[in-house]
Amino acid sequence: MKYLLCLLLLWCLGCGDERPPLQSVGTDNEVVFAHDTFADAGFERAVRQALAQPEGALTAAALAGLQKLDAGGYDIVDVQGVEQLRGLEMLLLGDNAVGDIAPLEGLRRLQVLDLSNNAVEDIAPLADLLLLNSLNLDGNKVADLQPLARLTLLSLLNLDDNQVRDIAVLLRLRRLQSVELSGNPLDLDQVETLRERVLLVTFFQPTITFQDAQLERSVRSVARKRTENLTVLDLRGITSMSLNSSVKSLDGIEQLVNLEVLRFNGSTREGELQSLLPLASLQKLHTLDLTTASLENITSLASLTSLQKLNLNNNDIVDVSSLAGLTNLIELRLESNVIQDISPLRGLGRLEKLYLESNWIDDLSPLRSLRRLTMLHLSFNRVVDLSPLSSLRALEWLEFAQNSVVDIAPLQGLRNLENLDFNANLVVDIGPLAGKALLGSLFFENNFVVDLLPLAALPELRRLRLRGNEVADISVLMTLEKLLSVDLRNNPLSEDSLALIEEIAKGNIPRVTF
Repeated sequence: MKYLLCLLLLWCLGCGDERPPLQSVGTDNEVVFAHDTFADAGFERAVRQALAQPEGALTAAALAGLQKLDAGGYDIVDVQGVEQLRGLEMLLLGDNAVGDIAPLEGLRRLQVLDLSNNAVEDIAPLADLLLLNSLNLDGNKVADLQPLARLTLLSLLNLDDNQVRDIAVLLRLRRLQSVELSGNPLDLDQVETLRERVLLVTFFQPTITFQDAQLERSVRSVARKRTENLTVLDLRGITSMSLNSSVKSLDGIEQLVNLEVLRFNGSTREGELQSLLPLASLQKLHTLDLTTASLENITSLASLTSLQKLNLNNNDIVDVSSLAGLTNLIELRLESNVIQDISPLRGLGRLEKLYLESNWIDDLSPLRSLRRLTMLHLSFNRVVDLSPLSSLRALEWLEFAQNSVVDIAPLQGLRNLENLDFNANLVVDIGPLAGKALLGSLFFENNFVVDLLPLAALPELRRLRLRGNEVADISVLMTLEKLLSVDLRNNPLSEDSLALIEEIAKGNIPRVTF
């Protein structure tokens, strides 16, 4: 009979295989609703059970007079047609699969509404249900509670297991007596603010564990909880941590939302972190040390824009493009990797210390713009041309051993240099060093230096290493009043120079090696 009625209705409306709109026949309270008054068969079954009318036509009067409907667990997806139940005061729709609750917006008499364990994201249709005093939204996907702002009669509210981050709107609901918030990514401060209103607030914090037992051991050590359950509050209190090579997985560390300093030192090549992804959300990190972690992919670090100090020494990194946006960096260590292209670093204008030793770098042009640099380590690379460094007038410390530089003229204008290591290059002429009034330490071993006369203009020079050059005449050293040590081994010293050494050792240079 129902099947024939549906066919008849489709034929009358000419709708083909589309769902017909809700239809009724008759007038006033004698209106009779067809079988498809409700879009969802499960919902209709619940309505019929509530009306004790498993079959037959449903009148408008019967539907409008229904005050309570328990439709929990009927596999309901669509509640279209519920607007006909305009007399409802209690509606229980828990344990279904309802996503769209727009049809509920006209049920102005509702006082009790249960939507627990559905698929609801948008609760805007509830905004005008001003008589609601009990609302259950457990187990949905709700994030925004703003639509509840006008529900001033609300006294009981269940919000367990949703996606709520902001509960400020609940402070306006003066009649609210009980609220359940467990399973939401909430700030504990907000929860405590609610509790201060003498509300019954349920906010269960589940037991926290970590995939990596060594990581959990480290967390427990910092939290001073050897065996007791860790809580969110414990993790929020951790601002600094040090890990060793026994830690392989960082999964779970993202829960340490206030972490500011993290140091991982693998010590040997046994150190290996599986992924840096758990670090991506730690926005308060300002110091990160990931030494010897067998890292190749560092893309997860791109979001850590608060970083000021980053140590990635002794890894397997080739691509540093993920660091391009870390513009708050002051100190960056990338020693002992396999980096050739340093162009992503050109925008890191706040850098003061940069360590690039033992890589494959041959082009220094990206460093031209890093004018705040005071310390630069570039030993053991493949550099020939120093000219990009001429603009780095703030440099105080430069290490450039084991490259292939012949011409050091670009260093001439770097008046603030205090320490210079240029061992194992191809330099003959050290004339550009003259006049560096602050230079106190000069290492120039294994070059091709002949003439030391430019050293006479280095009044602060204290340490000098010239082993393995072509020096014959060392008489200029007698003028360096502050010189404390000098290494002259493996140079073709003249007889006069050899005679001077004993005199120099007795005089103003206490330590001479030749």
